[in-house]
Amino acid sequence: MGYCGEDCKKCNCYIATINDDDNLRVVTAAMWTNLYGHEFNKEDINCLGCEGDGIKCGFCSICEVRACAIEKNLTSCDQCPEKPCEKLAKLGKIDENRAAQA
Repeated sequence: MGYCGEDCKKCNCYIATINDDDNLRVVTAAMWTNLYGHEFNKEDINCLGCEGDGIKCGFCSICEVRACAIEKNLTSCDQCPEKPCEKLAKLGKIDENRAAQA
């Protein structure tokens, strides 16, 4: 489970990495390119989840929510007295856009 509450194991990027599925990487790269307006290719689609060590996709490696939770030594944003916060709200907007594009 990600710091924000998203289930990393349901993310196409995670699934493609775990299953070494290049077809899913291509599909996810195209979807994310369309959704985020940034060019992704299949090499960008590799992630072992936001918690712990290991490879992270571009977004997860720079996620403000992840960085904040790590800085505060939290395992989940639910533990934070500042929840809800602007970082989570912004992430929620990304998720809303992702759902609208699906």
